[in-house]
Amino acid sequence: MDPSPRPTTPPGRRAVRATIILVIACVIAAAAGVLTYLAYRSLPQAFLAAGSAVGGVAGLLHQIANDSPGESTTVERDERDDGAEHRQDR
Repeated sequence: MDPSPRPTTPPGRRAVRATIILVIACVIAAAAGVLTYLAYRSLPQAFLAAGSAVGGVAGLLHQIANDSPGESTTVERDERDDGAEHRQDR
């Protein structure tokens, strides 16, 4: 067990964040679908592009908006570590 308690996101804030992420993802997916249709005049190809866009954008925005410290998506570096191995003087 982790001895330090992690702050939790309130359910209301989580729902608002999920709604915003889905709306932005749907807008971008619609734009991708329309542009694909205008370029290729193929409805199935436009739907595939929109579906791919909504999945990719929703995942990306979820990672960006993630505020739980236990689920960090960034790599934290030790301030002392410069990439070289630590050597002991003898």
